[in-house]
Amino acid sequence: MIRLTAEAESLWVYDLGGKKFVGYPVTDPVPHLMDSSKPILKVEDANGNAVYMVQSL
Repeated sequence: MIRLTAEAESLWVYDLGGKKFVGYPVTDPVPHLMDSSKPILKVEDANGNAVYMVQSL
């Protein structure tokens, strides 16, 4: 994952299985920066805990 800008509220770019997504770790929520017209996907760890919230680009 790579942060888009150096700002604390910046979103991250994720490469998940060869597809690019934009989002944020659940420990650093910035949902106001997400595109409300696209579905938000929750990425979970092996224990079922939410790790990232992402949207496709």
